[in-house]
Amino acid sequence: MGQSISLVLGSGGARGYAHIGVIEVLEEAGFEIRAIVGSSMGALIGGLYANGTLDQYKEWVLTLEFMDILRLVDFTLDKTGMIKGDRVFERMATMLGDTTIESLPIDFTAVATDLVTHREVWLQRGSLKDAIRASIAIPMLLRPVRRGGRLLVDGGILNPLPVAPTVSHQCDAVFAVNLNAIQSPGYAVTPSVEEQQRQEAFGLSLTSFFGTMSRSTARKQRSTMGKLDLLSRTFECMQLSLSSYKNAGYPADLTIEIPAESCRFYDFHRAYEMIEVGRRATRELLDARGWPGGNMSVERSVVG
Repeated sequence: MGQSISLVLGSGGARGYAHIGVIEVLEEAGFEIRAIVGSSMGALIGGLYANGTLDQYKEWVLTLEFMDILRLVDFTLDKTGMIKGDRVFERMATMLGDTTIESLPIDFTAVATDLVTHREVWLQRGSLKDAIRASIAIPMLLRPVRRGGRLLVDGGILNPLPVAPTVSHQCDAVFAVNLNAIQSPGYAVTPSVEEQQRQEAFGLSLTSFFGTMSRSTARKQRSTMGKLDLLSRTFECMQLSLSSYKNAGYPADLTIEIPAESCRFYDFHRAYEMIEVGRRATRELLDARGWPGGNMSVERSVVG
């Protein structure tokens, strides 16, 4: 049996697909993942892994085309969020079932943000799917989750790389995956011309929705992609700064760095590419520290 690890999976939207590749390579290397802490997309991937249904999820997302993503977006006029998220979570419910966090075979923590108390919340008991839904509720995009007097939104708002909950874990080492790293040569995934056209179509589809409410002009429609990119870059800028701050306070033993420029947070049709980015980044880390990974000595290190 290799070294036991607590695995911290950070937030970063569609870049979270990279977590799948990271987990695969760590297991191939012989590491035993005994505990997972996840924020936002990290909570989703980590929860699926802990539940034993990550392979099922991977198989599904690898089949998603751009139009499939659009069909999963259920817009709402609710003032608390543009997207209900019900269509996606109906599918997630088939993979997560009625599992409770305390019944999982490994320790699991989903990190969310409470807008009432302005505090970080560690969800370690109760419904797994409800905890994940709260952790991924990006403000203004997905509706927040009300739970026990709390108003919960995306964990990445306050802690995109939540290492602190691992303090109580009885593992040999703590590994973290930062999805908001500064650009590293050779890691960015450049969209093909076809993908760029699809992304533009996505922006126009969003504009069409808002146009039904505000009777936007064609000129305003063409500017929507810029607005979506602005939201993306604003969120990523905040998370990059917070990730550095949190990692300084609670450093992991090893940190796998996934560049923020790998893809945009809403590029959920690019699962294959991001899984490969995660695999490549993890292999680089393990090669730098010495293979096979499960038997290597662990020192404080960041590879990216």
